[in-house]
Amino acid sequence: MTATKRYYVSNVQLYGPEEDPINEPVVGEYTRDFGAAYAADLSWALALAKSQDHSGMLADPRLLALPDFGRDDPVSSIPSAEIVTLADGLAARGISAAFLATAATFKDIVEGIGKQAFPTFTYGGMQIN
Repeated sequence: MTATKRYYVSNVQLYGPEEDPINEPVVGEYTRDFGAAYAADLSWALALAKSQDHSGMLADPRLLALPDFGRDDPVSSIPSAEIVTLADGLAARGISAAFLATAATFKDIVEGIGKQAFPTFTYGGMQIN
């Protein structure tokens, strides 16, 4: 089975010893092969995870899977039910979904979320091999 990459909005939790805890996205429980954009004061992160099996991540309520589409795929190709699920999931985490009204491609969705963690976030800025 080939490993695939997928974007998630992940809760951020404290891990490690009590005297030296670190904040890390929950997605790290499933794979060490991930990149994440988040700020210390946020309870969520935008994560790009690479795994041969995403089923555990997809079933975890602490993770919100973004629609599984390519960078340049038009938002109009994403089923409206998936957009509604995404908007509701973002709202439940206190993340604005206003950018969805003007997003033209999947890349715009990823950047719309990422820029809420870091204003300079770009789609190509978070890569994993």
